[in-house]
Amino acid sequence: MKVENKEQVEALEKFVQTIFRKTGFRAGQVEIINRAIQGLSVIGLLPTGSGKSLTYQLTALLQPGMTIIIIDPIKSLMKDQFEGLLKNGIDGVVYINSSLTQKQRKVALEKIKKAQTIFAFVSPERLQDNTFRKALL
Repeated sequence: MKVENKEQVEALEKFVQTIFRKTGFRAGQVEIINRAIQGLSVIGLLPTGSGKSLTYQLTALLQPGMTIIIIDPIKSLMKDQFEGLLKNGIDGVVYINSSLTQKQRKVALEKIKKAQTIFAFVSPERLQDNTFRKALL
C-alpha cells in the first residue's frame, strides 16, 4: 500500500487552501484523498460535518473526467453541495433531481453529454430512467 509523503501532503494542503479556502485538513481527510488519487479503493467514513465532501471534491478536481455523485434523495443536501462548489468558484457543476423542471433537467443533462461539467449530482431514481442511463453512456 502506498502512503502519503510529506511533499505530497504539502501539495494537497496548497490545493485545499487555494481552492477551498481552508487552513488545512481535518482528521482523516488527507488519508482518504491520498488513497483515492492513487487509484486505491477507499471508504471515507467520517462523522457528520467532518468534511467528507471535501475529500471527494478535491480528489475529483485532481483527476481527469467527470465525477457523478449519487446523493440520497435529500434535495437540500444536493443543492447545498452544488451551491458550495459554486461559492468556491467551481462552476462546472449540475444537479438533477425532481425539484427541477423538465427543461432544467434537459439543460443539465446536455451539459453532462457535452462534457461541460466536472461534477454531476444525481438523485438515485435518475438511474432508473433508461433515457438518462443511455445519455451517460
